[in-house]
Amino acid sequence: DILSGHGVLDDPHTVLVDGTPKTAEKIVIATGLRSHRLDISGSELAHDSSDFMNLSAMPKRLTVIGSGYIAMEFATMANAAGSEVTVITHGNRALRKFNQDFVEKIIDDLQKRGVK
Repeated sequence: DILSGHGVLDDPHTVLVDGTPKTAEKIVIATGLRSHRLDISGSELAHDSSDFMNLSAMPKRLTVIGSGYIAMEFATMANAAGSEVTVITHGNRALRKFNQDFVEKIIDDLQKRGVK
């Protein structure tokens, strides 16, 4: 289910959405952030996350700029769909805000699957 409204985590399996409790084994919170457009020459040729989600077919090769949560999620989906995927990071680590022990496992798995 996709719910809209003011949400408050009540316990590990309950979110109050506008005061109405919704329970689930697992809860995903999507904050609705907007894509960041690069201020570089040629950026008009790049696609954002909305464009990615609306592709009618996955391209043979795809480069993902960034290594945050959404970027890595799209890299995983494109790879699973058969694209040759390259991820370009700004810093020296992917998913910098996440537990790096888990991130290393994710990166190792993606590399084994052919993501560069």
